[in-house]
Amino acid sequence: MKPAIAAMLVMLSVVPARGEGAPEAVADAPNYIAESEHFRLYCNAGDHDCGASNDPALAQHSREMLDNMEAAYAWLDDLGFPVEESHLERARSDRKFRLRLDPNSAANGGCVGDACTDVSGADSKLLIPKSNVAMAANDPSLLAHEFVHTLQRAVDVRGSDRFWMDEATATAIGTSFGTKYGYGVDLYEPKYYMSFDRPFYDVVSDGYGNWAYLLGVGQNLGSRDMVAYLSKPQFLNIEEDFHGASPSALMDLLYDKDLVGGLTFDQESPKFVAKMNNIEPSNDPGDSAYHYYTDIEDHTVSIPATDASHEERFDGSALTYAVAPMRLKLDVTAKPDAEPRDTLMMVDLEVTDGSPRDDLTLVIEHKQADKPLQETLMLDGSNPPDELGFVRVVNVPSAAQGDASPNRFELEVRARPIGLDPPGCLRAGEPAGFAARGFDPEEADNWRLEADNGTTDGLSVTPAHSGEVNVSLEVDSPVTRGQTGLEPVTQETSRVELGRFKVAQDDCMVRLSVGPAQATYTSDGSYTEYRTPSGRALYFKQGDIAVYKQSGWMPIPAPAKQMVIGRISGSPLMGGLAQGALKEDADTEAILPAMPLEFSRRFSWKNIRKATLLSGKKTQRSAAPCPGGGEGCTETVFRMGPHAIPIIYDAQDRPLRAVFKNQPVEFAYGTWPIRRPPGW
Repeated sequence: MKPAIAAMLVMLSVVPARGEGAPEAVADAPNYIAESEHFRLYCNAGDHDCGASNDPALAQHSREMLDNMEAAYAWLDDLGFPVEESHLERARSDRKFRLRLDPNSAANGGCVGDACTDVSGADSKLLIPKSNVAMAANDPSLLAHEFVHTLQRAVDVRGSDRFWMDEATATAIGTSFGTKYGYGVDLYEPKYYMSFDRPFYDVVSDGYGNWAYLLGVGQNLGSRDMVAYLSKPQFLNIEEDFHGASPSALMDLLYDKDLVGGLTFDQESPKFVAKMNNIEPSNDPGDSAYHYYTDIEDHTVSIPATDASHEERFDGSALTYAVAPMRLKLDVTAKPDAEPRDTLMMVDLEVTDGSPRDDLTLVIEHKQADKPLQETLMLDGSNPPDELGFVRVVNVPSAAQGDASPNRFELEVRARPIGLDPPGCLRAGEPAGFAARGFDPEEADNWRLEADNGTTDGLSVTPAHSGEVNVSLEVDSPVTRGQTGLEPVTQETSRVELGRFKVAQDDCMVRLSVGPAQATYTSDGSYTEYRTPSGRALYFKQGDIAVYKQSGWMPIPAPAKQMVIGRISGSPLMGGLAQGALKEDADTEAILPAMPLEFSRRFSWKNIRKATLLSGKKTQRSAAPCPGGGEGCTETVFRMGPHAIPIIYDAQDRPLRAVFKNQPVEFAYGTWPIRRPPGW
């Protein structure tokens, strides 16, 4: 339905008061304007044809109107609506339904709106203003809407609080019929008379806007043309079945599983609210400032630092069957010199303290929260979005209840710093995972890794070939609403470079060198080779050891293994390294199978920074030349007891060199030929 046409349905209908039994037949007037199989169009004035005999356009439009009525009649009949039980007035002679063309203006007592149903005695009159005959001919939904009103068994609807369901039903059915003729492009954009922050049954809106909800239920039910389910008597006998009841009583229909299957209001309403993601100002702000909200609470979440946790709370209240809307603006302060990858945060939005809390559901932009009351978003603190999004807290009880009452709640916003630590090494064709620091990767879904070499899956990167791979993190803004309309727009995306990494062809290793001695860890089998200048090499894996001499592999009796492990812990290679940062109680025996990898992690910038902060000091580092060439290296000095330990890092914050008591310890990452003990 085109919005301009749909909007005028607000003034369409004065739904007929219904008497008991069949409508009274009306004597044929001597003349009429046009007729079809089931309908005849008369002039509602002394002029027998309202001038149609002298107005070819009027005559043509009249015939087209009847064509639309016949099509609507056949369609409704096919969907199971009781078309022959219509209380529209009929001719006595052949029982054809009578339509009336009204030459009078609304000011002179004529029809108000594009078309209307009115009352005369026991039956309904369906009037079309003569000035709107072209519109009625061109818009099939118009008369279908009015004909549905003649199927509704109303008793006393004038001024009735139950008017809202009659109008919602008639408008849904009329709109569906219009879609068959190309008028359905704005199916979910009824920019009129719908305020989600009022109870769904609120009679201020007369129910016109609620048609979109009924169509959505029908669509999700798989009901024919989205409205066949509305042919059930319960939707047409409202004024009889609910006579004298409050408007909220009609919510029973939307909770009745016999009518709507499992798509009860508590299940469907949050989805519908999510679909209707729009905060355009209203064209007529007298009743509501926005198309779908009387007003919207604006709050600003101010995060003063990206390296510390932060929490804010906002009070809210939602009426039963209604929504509390909030727009959360965002202000983030990150350190000017911080690398973007060091400003990442997770933000939790959680509804707390509702009473009853289980009646509440959290909706953010176009999305119903993954958990009913909590949603988690990743945030790039170096380039944050302007908003955390348009948040709605929906108050829908699990079963229909009486009139609306407020459910007061608190929306809690919690931000915490997180990080991504790269794998020690990357190998062509093999997946390697970044380590999540401070968060569960499943918490949020607005992020993804991207690689220019190979593929990614969650936190895992699988390079396609050796060489290098650039890995970045893409973080989507939570905002999916557009300037206008309801369709989601492409989200703004922030790109965070995580680094450029070497990719090994065959093996993935970390090498630690102290003078001429080397220790090389390989992930293929998870063991370490310790090689000395003498040519002898020791090999450690968890629970096992091997020794290689120039003559070949030496057999080692089981009792001798522990003795060898104990002796190696005091070798020059180990030296004082076992007492590393944050590892004063280090277990040398456990370290030996992966010592190069263990110490690479232990002296990483992340770990050194943590150790320094725990000691109550500030971490500082500066740009430094890269050992062996390259770019992006930095240097810091870490104090361990009385000793100052200079450490140089590569662009991925991995240690390249550390100096202990004037003894340089070198780290390298790549692939080298090392032996593999038999059976390993």
